[in-house]
Amino acid sequence: MQNKIILVDGNSIINRAFYGIPILSNKNGEYTNAVYGFLNMVLKIYDEQQPSHMAVAFDMPIPTFRHKLFPDYKANRRKMPIELRPQFSTLRILLDKMNIKYLEKEGYEADDILGTLAKKFENYGFEVIIFSGDKDLLQMASDNIKVFIPKTQKKHTYIEKFDSNEVLNQIGVTPKEFIDVKAIMGDKSDNISGVPGIGEKNAIKLISEYKSIENALEILDGKKKLTRFEQNLCDYSKQALFCKRLVAINTNINIKINQDEFKTDNIFNNESFCELERLQIKSFASRFNNIS
Repeated sequence: MQNKIILVDGNSIINRAFYGIPILSNKNGEYTNAVYGFLNMVLKIYDEQQPSHMAVAFDMPIPTFRHKLFPDYKANRRKMPIELRPQFSTLRILLDKMNIKYLEKEGYEADDILGTLAKKFENYGFEVIIFSGDKDLLQMASDNIKVFIPKTQKKHTYIEKFDSNEVLNQIGVTPKEFIDVKAIMGDKSDNISGVPGIGEKNAIKLISEYKSIENALEILDGKKKLTRFEQNLCDYSKQALFCKRLVAINTNINIKINQDEFKTDNIFNNESFCELERLQIKSFASRFNNIS
């Protein structure tokens, strides 16, 4: 059986869980709704995929290399709710007790950790699944790396599953080209401006034709008649290339890996059972029936 790893975008999934479930707390007043929702979503993927390995990546609450490049990066993000903030620590403690590896690295985002791990485990011969609500991670899709994105429609949540072919089929560009699309269209949630006057649809048209920003600029430099969108790209070429540096995931950060630390063979143990009892998250109790 081929080894399989699930890599979870901790910040993305816990935020989605928090806003999808009413506020819950245990008898000590510890908030638990985001932890409960996170665990519920991750264990559904675990049950479906039966991975041999798993890890969770978190952002750190300090500036990254992107903030050093662009101080206003993510400057318009709303403040984290007071009910959510302590649940990050609660989740980390629970993951420790479940023997689920989690990682965070100073100067980098969870996306960079996920991207680096995905490439490393792909090279080790693993089937890789990245689970995130962030479409930026579609740039990581390949034949062996799939990106699972939860989507809710009419109060029903399902998982969109992307490999490289599905990215091309649904979006119209390859995962690598998606980086350039994001750079041109920008990202309001991250305060990345992109190229003025070019939205997602026309960014995709440009990159599907020219394959990259650099290639487009080289070709357009010798073209006499430009469309409005081609002209915008040329006029804001430096901005487009700068935005590309911001949206591209760093897949080569320094992370030492011991594959055994990522194994999923001791998740449902006595310590994790006791922690879930303490948190009064009882819906997972049946998973611990074989504990002596």
